Amino acid sequence: MALKQTTAFPAGYSSPHGAGAHRAATPGDALRGGRLVLARAIWAGVAGLAVSLFIAAIPAHFAQLANPPAEVRAGLERLGLSARLYASYMTALLGLFAVVCFAVAALIVRRKSTGGMALFVALFLVLLGAVNSPMLQALTERHSTLTAPANAAALLLWSCLVLFLLCFPDGRFVPSWSREVVLVWLSAMLATLIVTGTSLLPPSGAFAGALVLSAICAGLGAQIYRYRRVSDGEQREQTKWVVCGVTAAILGQIVFALVPWSSWALRDVDARYDPVSVTAVTLSYLFIPLCLGVAILRYQLWDIRVVVNRALVYGALTGGLVGVYTLLVGGLGALFQARGNVVVSLLATGFVAVLFAPLRDRLQSAVNRFFYGGRDDPYALLSGLGRRLEATLSPDAIPPVIVETVHRELKLPYVAITLREEETFTLAAAAGQPPLDQDLYRLP
Repeated sequence: MALKQTTAFPAGYSSPHGAGAHRAATPGDALRGGRLVLARAIWAGVAGLAVSLFIAAIPAHFAQLANPPAEVRAGLERLGLSARLYASYMTALLGLFAVVCFAVAALIVRRKSTGGMALFVALFLVLLGAVNSPMLQALTERHSTLTAPANAAALLLWSCLVLFLLCFPDGRFVPSWSREVVLVWLSAMLATLIVTGTSLLPPSGAFAGALVLSAICAGLGAQIYRYRRVSDGEQREQTKWVVCGVTAAILGQIVFALVPWSSWALRDVDARYDPVSVTAVTLSYLFIPLCLGVAILRYQLWDIRVVVNRALVYGALTGGLVGVYTLLVGGLGALFQARGNVVVSLLATGFVAVLFAPLRDRLQSAVNRFFYGGRDDPYALLSGLGRRLEATLSPDAIPPVIVETVHRELKLPYVAITLREEETFTLAAAAGQPPLDQDLYRLP
């Protein structure tokens, strides 16, 4: 049997529940010596400042939402929500997004801190989580002296997003003229900020918004060009997930802006006060770190596996429980006209506590099944294969059944059975496409 060497099986098998012996290829952008020390110092400094801004913005954001304008307070009363519950939900939602981004970034730095591209992507994720526009808006409104640092952090975030799209996954500018595009774009953004005083929290001017949107479109175009002309098989799979995440984030924001939503959304107020608007945009942007996590897990990006699996499971679990709790409190409060009732909160808390364990198990099983196929339950895999073989009437059909089952259940890109005839091997059955850039792993 010939199998492509994969992340977990058969070469250096790694279960979803433990670290394996698989050794991925070393990235070609590894830093050493003084360059590595400098890169780590810059990363730590910028990331530390961004996280500090985010932490400082949390109380300002909560205070702003706990004392909303009159029209927002009236809308909350119609929904049966107290201002403090509303502020807690909105702050927790943005905090959840930041925690997911920080967790994925920390895992990358912990496991691959010598890679230049890995450090850059980790910094991008930290900025993506920390530079939440509603958070920093509230901070700059309370402390005007922090407006310049907040705008600088936002500019750095947008710049990192553009560079990420142009350089992912190997750190090279593709096509080569995209370097000039970055320089022109950055010069135009700086000139716009200096001349017009436009804020980037979020981009408020039409010209600044057009610059950001055009740069993102150029980056997506570069990823498509790289996918079709440059990338190998594994890089193409990584590109699919990253482009999917960025596209979902953009489309989520556009669709919410264009489609009329239900009447209980606070659509007549500033968007940062609308829980539906903030929830929709935040959840759509969650696709970026989560899709990057999928690329890391399933396609060996920087050789991070089990820890990101846990981050995805508990990130989704936290988001689901927060959503269930909020819906229960809001729904029961509106149904029984019991705003701020302690009994309603206790009932919702109890339901969430009961839901925690089964929901966690189902999420863990679903994530393992998606990434690892049937590797987490080999007995079920063997039982299923045995049943299929028992139903096979012709001996000639046995090899195709075996390779098809192993290929599908273990999610291997290529599986084949060869029969030895004297000094040569004859292909008996195969499933998937043979790798062009890796050797096959042969079992006796």
